[in-house]
Amino acid sequence: MKKKIIFILVPILVVLIGIGAVLLTITLFKSNNANEYTEKITAAEKYLKDGDFENAILRYKDAIKLDSKNVEAYLGLAKLYYDRGELDNAISVLNTGYERTKSDKIKAVLDDYNAEKNNKPSDTSNVPENSETQENSENSRTESTELRINDSLIEVMSSYTYKKYKDAYSIVSEVNEGNGLVKTRFGGIDIDFYFGDTDKVKQIDPSTGVPYETAVPVKIECNGLGTIMSGAENGFSMDDLKNIPGINNTTKEYDPLLKKQLDIFKYKDCTIKIECDENGRVKDDKAWNCIIPDIKADDPTAYDFNGIVRDALNYNPVSGSVTVRARQGSNNYSGDVVAETKTNNGKFVLSLPIGDYTIELIANGYVNDYFDIHVNSNDTEEKSFIISPVVSSGNIRFVLTWGSVPRDLDGHIYGKAKNGMDIHVYFGNPVVGNIADLDVDDIHGYGCETITLRDTEGDYKYFVHRFSSDGSIGTSGAIVKIYTDDGKVKTIAPPANIDPVRWNVFSIKGNKISDINGIVY
Repeated sequence: MKKKIIFILVPILVVLIGIGAVLLTITLFKSNNANEYTEKITAAEKYLKDGDFENAILRYKDAIKLDSKNVEAYLGLAKLYYDRGELDNAISVLNTGYERTKSDKIKAVLDDYNAEKNNKPSDTSNVPENSETQENSENSRTESTELRINDSLIEVMSSYTYKKYKDAYSIVSEVNEGNGLVKTRFGGIDIDFYFGDTDKVKQIDPSTGVPYETAVPVKIECNGLGTIMSGAENGFSMDDLKNIPGINNTTKEYDPLLKKQLDIFKYKDCTIKIECDENGRVKDDKAWNCIIPDIKADDPTAYDFNGIVRDALNYNPVSGSVTVRARQGSNNYSGDVVAETKTNNGKFVLSLPIGDYTIELIANGYVNDYFDIHVNSNDTEEKSFIISPVVSSGNIRFVLTWGSVPRDLDGHIYGKAKNGMDIHVYFGNPVVGNIADLDVDDIHGYGCETITLRDTEGDYKYFVHRFSSDGSIGTSGAIVKIYTDDGKVKTIAPPANIDPVRWNVFSIKGNKISDINGIVY
């Protein structure tokens, strides 16, 4: 009887051992694949940072071959194609990714890209070119990257005084050019600022030869259009300019002193001049350009400032009533309130004279927050303000916002959780267990990018990466707000001379936030 049992058990054990060996092999294979997948994604991101897009594409494709069910590589590759103006390739990647993963994240981006494609003229790349098609191509740029103004930078240029530039960026060089002009360079901005006296106001201190603190530039010259505009790589026409919201008084003139044909237009409280040809067409983003801020006497007229308050966790307008209080001057958190109103479906209007103000936003269930604004005479565009719901005990929330250029900045948090687990939360990996979530990922300018960290006792670093190829972090108007469970808010802006692509913002270790902009506290 025992021999029979042994005889039966031996083959069973052999089979079980074989199955175990197969399972072990599969497990090791999957583990190796996962490690190699991560290496490919890391390599792709490094190539992206270095501007080596071809190698980044290859690494993303390698990652997809290793793990066709992981959404990260599909999203990364699609965004890369999108930023290169290859919308069809981006859509193709996302279609494949959605078929294989059924990911809601991929579907959301795919819907956005399809909607954008359907709003564009049909592709004529296969039509043989003749003189007529070439001329039409040269006079229309809506088939490629969207033309947009760097709102944040123009906002600075229309409102900053010599002192505010100095405080924000620090002086790199200052030269008296003669004829009453002082040329100044500030850190982190590839722009020449010219200060001088005008028929309206005295701006240069004759005893020192430098501008008064209240002086504003009489002209600002940028080294190429890429600083103040995106989407100008292939040039644009006057009609393209007129289609940008907020641009008005567009004309074409010849300047005999500069010996240049110029497209001239008003945007916010600035006059902008760009070198063009006789037809008013700008050749490319290397065109000479100049910005002239308006210099006004005090204007007591009240102008409407339009705003909308949005939720940091979903970017939707805050449905409940929000109290909006305005105080005169920047960073004024406790002075006299000069205007007050309440929102309606998130929207509000304040009537204020031209100048700088601090607005306070107060809403039930949200953290009280403050924002600096500048009221212009001809700015009717609605501004968004992001407020955070009260943070749960033991959590920290990071909210990144910026202007219209660059179109896409990404927030990243990476490091080791308290349990020793490696984490990296960003658009390609939006959720890591109960440790951290990417709540909102914006790819069309302004933000917000919101990350909520639940395990705050690990060892992490937070950085911002410029994913799109336009603009620079330093001129984007980017800020990161940190919300803690005690109701406090910390605001961090990029330092002068920031790298245009990557901004290492801060570290967190054992609940302590430090190493802010490279300064250890």
